[in-house]
Amino acid sequence: MLAVAVNVLCKQGCESDVREVFRLLTPPTMAEEGCLVFRAHVDREDSRRILIYELWVDDAALQNHRETEHYREYLPVLDGLIESRERHLLNVIE
Repeated sequence: MLAVAVNVLCKQGCESDVREVFRLLTPPTMAEEGCLVFRAHVDREDSRRILIYELWVDDAALQNHRETEHYREYLPVLDGLIESRERHLLNVIE
């Protein structure tokens, strides 16, 4: 199992647009084979900070996600709305 944690910092004034992108991206991502969890979380103290937590059955499932139409459609939109993104690929301790 593979976990992904992504810390995003939205550009000032783009917070609601970023949240909307994740609202649209979540259902098709959760429907993907191999996706166990895909959730975006807004920091309670700083609405510009968003944490995305993902759980995938394996690396192949994550790679397949990156090739989907919805991923390729929304990634460029997000890139225009955020200041920074820090991604961590994690192995689940079992």
